[in-house]
Amino acid sequence: MFLRRNFEIKEKIMDNPYKEGTLIYKDFNMLSDMQWHCTKCDLISGQAKTYEKMRDDGAKFYQNPKTKYYAEMIKCNICKRNTMHRKFI
Repeated sequence: MFLRRNFEIKEKIMDNPYKEGTLIYKDFNMLSDMQWHCTKCDLISGQAKTYEKMRDDGAKFYQNPKTKYYAEMIKCNICKRNTMHRKFI
């Protein structure tokens, strides 16, 4: 189930380089608000390769200093589960 949050984008990190309508395009737009997003209920793509592609294309993600993963385990306010969350920095 995909739920959209209504966030006001405070700062635009970069233009969305992906083809409009694609999953990566939609996830890029969601992450552009620079807030945490749940990989289970907020972001469309569940594939780490999608986010690796964004990093390769210049997007900067939060990286956990202990695990070196580009995500953080956080309790989601929407689905109420501990899930991986991602965000641009």
